[in-house]
Amino acid sequence: AVNTVMNAISGVKNPAELQSAINFTTGDGHIKLVDDITLTSTLILDSGNQVTINLNGHTLTLPTIDNYGVSVKNGTLIIEGEGNIVVPGYYGFATSSVTDTGHIVINGGTFIGENAYYLFACYNGSITINDGDFTALYCVLNNNSGDDYGNTMDGVATVNGGSFEVTDTDTYYRPFIFLGDVQV
Repeated sequence: AVNTVMNAISGVKNPAELQSAINFTTGDGHIKLVDDITLTSTLILDSGNQVTINLNGHTLTLPTIDNYGVSVKNGTLIIEGEGNIVVPGYYGFATSSVTDTGHIVINGGTFIGENAYYLFACYNGSITINDGDFTALYCVLNNNSGDDYGNTMDGVATVNGGSFEVTDTDTYYRPFIFLGDVQV
């Protein structure tokens, strides 16, 4: 249930409730998971608001699709608390709009990228990692890409803490791939 005075969600337990909580949060919203959630489509933040998701000891599994599991087009998404975020598909989180500015802040959790890449700082977006344990097949944090329209995806990345591991043994792959602005 939404508490409009505190702008807090008392707890979400399924994908529909999570997307709805993100859509209807105004200002600085806080969402707490009260169960493990498996998404079947991309989770989108496009409101311009700041939304904090507290994992609360639960697992959020992103969808197995050929697109980003979480897309922050406009606004700020903050992930905090103990718990897991699993990416079984090819892409995980992204700031993903040419015209808007999305921001992702990671303050904790365990992030498991089973099949490919985890975080993309794209276009005008930024990703800040303050803490967390990250494992990905190819790359944990990337802004070294372009899209099909000739746009570069050089976002800003800041790494203040955390642990990072890439499981593919090919020397091409590493925890970070950057072309844009990076602060480590």
